[in-house]
Amino acid sequence: MEAAERRVKSAARDAGLQRGRNEPAGPSRELVCARNFCRMQLSGRPMRARCLVVVIALVALGAAGLLPAPSHAQCELTGRGQADAVRPAGTELALDVDEEALFRLDRDRVRVSGLSPIVFEGEGRVVDLHLSLTAERRLLGIVTARAGTDVTVMGVRGDRVAARIDGGPVRLHVNLRCSDLSLEEPAAGATDDDDDETADAWARVRGDMLTVFASAHGGRSVTLRRASGRGAWPTLAVVERRGDRLHVRGALGADVTVDAWVARESVRVSSEWSESIPDLMGATGGCGHRYAGESYRGAATLAAGTALEDERGRVWGHLATALEASVVVSTLGTATRNEGGQTITRRVETVWVDRLPGLVDQPCRGLGVRVARSAVTLRDPPGDR
Repeated sequence: MEAAERRVKSAARDAGLQRGRNEPAGPSRELVCARNFCRMQLSGRPMRARCLVVVIALVALGAAGLLPAPSHAQCELTGRGQADAVRPAGTELALDVDEEALFRLDRDRVRVSGLSPIVFEGEGRVVDLHLSLTAERRLLGIVTARAGTDVTVMGVRGDRVAARIDGGPVRLHVNLRCSDLSLEEPAAGATDDDDDETADAWARVRGDMLTVFASAHGGRSVTLRRASGRGAWPTLAVVERRGDRLHVRGALGADVTVDAWVARESVRVSSEWSESIPDLMGATGGCGHRYAGESYRGAATLAAGTALEDERGRVWGHLATALEASVVVSTLGTATRNEGGQTITRRVETVWVDRLPGLVDQPCRGLGVRVARSAVTLRDPPGDR
């Protein structure tokens, strides 16, 4: 019987190795071979049952060792990156981070593993992640986006990314790969001159939509729509005319250009330059915030390993290294203890972090991050003033 079992094991192993080398994965062929071998070599129900157990065990081991593990593409980006409204695990904080981290994008969420200067785990929305294009891309066959163009991710499935690119008044919805995305801030690149030496006239779009074609004869076309609140259409240079089609070229936005053909009736043509650029930025005003019971506001050094807490004292991260920060010390809190039958109450200093490398400043509100007073060295203590 033992000799028969050894032959069963050898047959199953040889069948599995041969399949691994020459044949694609499929139904368990070694199970069929070994089972038939059992029937030829053994007789009787107890022996057959024992043989079947051995075969099943061999098949499981063979599958685990010989079959390639399924690969699931995942979108992961590592480096210094910015993300808004990241919620550290176990807290209700919403922090804008700017630090070295691992960003895992999946569907509409991004998991953030902070590496330096703050070590923490958090989560946010992919739409709040600051990303740009790694290289110039020809979008939709007609519109070109430069390397470094801002990208807003709408959703991620594995390596495939559904994204939006804003080009002036137009919002383009495109499909990208994870490798097309960069965490790096766009570098200031060369810009095209406003004037086109080959232009003999200028065109301004009529209405809120413009259909652009890849050639004068039609072919591939894309309809660009002006998004609400995104300003007016830019003026486009007319560089060629063919019948009722015009070849236009120009910048839709800072990093997005169009070079295509349009129908003559879709634009207003003029031989004079009459560009007007709307101010989309708007005015910004300053604001501030204060803490009750402030006794110090200014620079401080936070020790390496300092635990970072939320408003409720829940630890969500720690510093990988000592950092210079801006803090506010409040003495509004109190601590009470009983000593020798007497109740003693003393003031407690709470240190709130106002500015910290790795987190984006919030001038109109505090970060909501606090640290232990023992971990803080004030640069200009109140008693030294």
